[in-house]
Amino acid sequence: MARIVFATLGSDGDLLPCVRLGEALRSRGHDVVVATTELHRGTVTGAGIGFASVPPDLRPGNAELMAAVLDPVKGPERLYRGFVFPALDEACTRFETVAEGADLVVYGVLAHFARIVAEAKRVPHAALVLSPLTMFSACDPPILAAMPFVGRDLRFLGPGFHAFLIRQFERMSMSWCRPVFDIRKRYGLPTGGNVLFRGGLSPHLNLAMFPALFGPPQPDWPPSTVPCGFPLVDPPGLDADLQAFVADGPAPVVLALGSTSVFGGGMPYGAFVDAARWHGRRAVVLVGADFVDRWRRLAGPDIFVAGAAPYGALFAQAALTVHQGGVGTCAEALRAGRPMIVVPHANDQFDNADRARRLGIAEAIPLRRLTVRRLALAMGRMLADPDIARRAAEVGRTVQAQDGVGAAVAAIERAVAR
Repeated sequence: MARIVFATLGSDGDLLPCVRLGEALRSRGHDVVVATTELHRGTVTGAGIGFASVPPDLRPGNAELMAAVLDPVKGPERLYRGFVFPALDEACTRFETVAEGADLVVYGVLAHFARIVAEAKRVPHAALVLSPLTMFSACDPPILAAMPFVGRDLRFLGPGFHAFLIRQFERMSMSWCRPVFDIRKRYGLPTGGNVLFRGGLSPHLNLAMFPALFGPPQPDWPPSTVPCGFPLVDPPGLDADLQAFVADGPAPVVLALGSTSVFGGGMPYGAFVDAARWHGRRAVVLVGADFVDRWRRLAGPDIFVAGAAPYGALFAQAALTVHQGGVGTCAEALRAGRPMIVVPHANDQFDNADRARRLGIAEAIPLRRLTVRRLALAMGRMLADPDIARRAAEVGRTVQAQDGVGAAVAAIERAVAR
């Protein structure tokens, strides 16, 4: 039996892969702990996994935090410099105790404290890479929220050009990493590279938690990368009222903006309802548990308003999904085998949206450009084209046939055995 410690910061999309891998590892006899923010204590302990609290406490209700997270241009800088890095020293101190006796530390993209402590204690460590953007491949250039045209419209310029651009972005953001460099020096570690780019990956093991159809392996990925697939598990069923609505008529269109975006202002619930009614479609609108009362006025015989629902169970019964493009939501939408419209806000959502578009099963409308007319026209195109429906179903079957959790668990056990 091995002791495996996961470390992650962020939303449910960052947490749930750790919980799913932790549950699978625990079922195989391993001792598993997840170190994350206090907000997620209930989810972790409810899964029967050990919990350790580390700062910062990134609560979605924090207006300043949400403004940073949802800022497509300055968001990464505001998040790291305003929230993540100021808490790094305390997070390292707390994680030292958690990492005692660990055979492997598995860390997410924001959990830089975990890699620092693992290196200092000479514990093998693995990066949990949830989205292809995190690999920053010049051979498969990412679509960055601040300048999406670079990776999309300048792709034809080739790997040399994009490798040069990535190096420039690394240099421009190197100053953000000063707190990381200072703490690494205190632990007697070399400075290392820019942790916001490839410097945040592991020399031991990088778990690429997405399938090849979404993020094909690239020649400039680190050799320690293991492609796994989306960390999906069988979803729970819908609650009785929602299931009754879904079953009582033609398949609805569904709007789901994730666990974080719902806290941002200007969410397009009204536009979505108007676009659905434009086509005479029934609809399900997920508005976040904290906001159901605010948006209940949208409900009607053809519109069901809910706080949240298991995406896997709901998307599989939808005619089309409209979502924000978070990688976890994309995974469920792809598995469902239905066409989709992606409304990216920030971060990796623009890159994920473009990957779904290139599969031939999605259109993308950035939030800042969304109108009822644009959304309704996109709905019409996606719902009317049988080739899109056929392709979406093919993608769904491919994703359903993969076992991302099993592949990652096998890679983790191989790493522990070494």
